[in-house]
Parts: sequence; structure tokens; C-alpha cells
Amino acid sequence: TTTLSFVASKLKANQKGPIKKVTLKNPPCNYELLPVELGDFKGVPTKLDFQSAPGAWDHAGARKRMLQGIDGVVFVANSIGTAMKDNQRALAELDEALKSYGRSLVTVPVVFQWMNQKAIGSIPPDEMQAKLNKIGAPTFAVPQDDPKAMLNAFTTISKMAVKVVREDYDAGRLIEPAAMDIDLDDLPAPPPP
Repeated sequence: TTTLSFVASKLKANQKGPIKKVTLKNPPCNYELLPVELGDFKGVPTKLDFQSAPGAWDHAGARKRMLQGIDGVVFVANSIGTAMKDNQRALAELDEALKSYGRSLVTVPVVFQWMNQKAIGSIPPDEMQAKLNKIGAPTFAVPQDDPKAMLNAFTTISKMAVKVVREDYDAGRLIEPAAMDIDLDDLPAPPPP
């Protein structure tokens, strides 16, 4: 949510839609969705939807369903030392969920964000890397007082995802994901034309 809000604040009005709060019915939980228009990529209009994930541990099933058909992941880890076990648990859950779809942290574009860098009790980026990023994915340290690395993570995952989708499209490997059970009544009405 923090990353989506920051990225939305840095994009031009014609590059983004409003952040939408989306409600899943089963299990009931919420997440945010930020539609982004990147312009033309090799002559093809390119639009991406960035979404947060519900964070409560009992929403693992919802997070797993949200991964179906994704094109990239920004794994946001808390750098405060006491959060490391939760970071590792969340990463293991992510990997298992991806594997259930025949994918993995190696086959899906991933970037890591180390939040709360420079906070009291934070783990340095190289130690975060050693404990969480075994795949050598791009990493972005985000100090509390300087969130611009979130925009760099957004730019990097966007480029990585577009490249992979383009390669999959050219090879005829694209698969349409199943529809999610979304409460459309909770979505705001679109602006008038």
C-alpha cells in the first residue's frame, strides 16, 4: 500500500488511474489496485495493474489466488530485525504459492524492497540480501526518510514484466488467468467520459 501510494504520487495524471480498494468475497479481504499506462512498447499500448496483497496470515489463500497469471512481484520486506522471521515466512509462502501454478521465484520477475532502512534496529541491505534474496534479484533499500527507491523498484519490475510478457506473447505462451471473485459493488464508479 505504501509503495502504490508513493508511485501513484509520482506518476503523471495521464499515466495512472485512481487507486481502487477492491474487496474479495471469499475469504473477505481487501487490497488496492493501481492501473498504470506505460505508453507504447514496440508499437503496442502497454497497461499494467499494480496491486497490493492482503497482509494477514489467514489471507494466504487470497494471496495465492492473486498470484495466478501475475507478470511480476515486488517483495516488500521490513528491515527491522524483529521482522526477519515474518519476512522469511512470507517469502516461503510466496514461493510455495507460485510453485502451485508451475512457476517459481526464478521464473517470475521479482524485485526486493528493503523497507525501514536506517531505522533503529534495521538490518543492513547486504544482510537482508543474504537472508532473503537467494536468487540474485534486483534489490532496493528504502530508508524511512527517502522513499524514492520505491519508484526505482516500480520502474525495474515494470521493465522486467513487460520484457517477459513480450517474450511469452511472441512465443505463443500467454494464458488468460481465471476470473477472481471480486465484489464489484465496492469499486468506485468510473469518471464520466
